[in-house]
Amino acid sequence: MGRLFLVTLEGKIYSCKHCKTQLALCDDIVSKSFHCRHGKAYLFSKVVNVTVGVNEDRMMMTGLHTVADIFCVKCGSIVGWTYETAHEKNQKYKEGKSVLERFKLSGPDGSNYWLPPNLSFPSLSFCSPRPPIPPPITRDTYAKTTIDTPSSMDLLYSTYQL
Repeated sequence: MGRLFLVTLEGKIYSCKHCKTQLALCDDIVSKSFHCRHGKAYLFSKVVNVTVGVNEDRMMMTGLHTVADIFCVKCGSIVGWTYETAHEKNQKYKEGKSVLERFKLSGPDGSNYWLPPNLSFPSLSFCSPRPPIPPPITRDTYAKTTIDTPSSMDLLYSTYQL
């Protein structure tokens, strides 16, 4: 594996909460009113020390967007997504900008954003159109239903494949 070169930022910095790699400056925040499945998310005009995943179309609360997940370059944690294309005219300002999930960041003062246990969002998906992952099915739980047949199991799992 090659040597990892990181961009060093100066000022108030948001960093990866897992490995403390610097990701963005507080001054580059465009909006703090974004949301994702873990709560708050911030829109940044510039982020550094990230790798970009594969582009995909996602239906979000504000319409259809072509986005790519972004990952911390040091530890590989998913930290947010970047907007490649906004298909709605009033959403074009997002193009070329990135969203970092506050839950995945350490703040400029070293603080972490923790989601209170009573405020989890298991069935809401603001960040992705993917359905929630179903709980594992065991024969003990569903032995007396038709869902235990091989053809029904195949259908169920093909419905929830990511």
